Amino acid sequence: MRIQNSKSWVKFSFSQAAMGSGLILLSAFLIRYALQPLIEPYAPYHFFIVACLFIAYLYGYKLALVATAISSLLGSYFFVKPYFTLGPASVSDVIQFINFSFVTFI
Repeated sequence: MRIQNSKSWVKFSFSQAAMGSGLILLSAFLIRYALQPLIEPYAPYHFFIVACLFIAYLYGYKLALVATAISSLLGSYFFVKPYFTLGPASVSDVIQFINFSFVTFI
């Protein structure tokens, strides 16, 4: 009996997986950005957690790790006060980031 390599039965090419991951991440960002006036200070990373889980399920953990890194930068820049800066972080910002990272990695 011959066992095939996973590359032989994977559904998506790398370019398709990268494009799909980007679209999922973009969707999560746009939904969160649209809801920003309603949920302003709460849960800056929750939509990104769901997006990273979908990416991991559909395309694998490697692209999900890249999406986690991108999500942390997007969430910090757009959804953590002061908005549109990557300045020094407060203790609550660091706790939110650590929580996001651990939940997404697990």
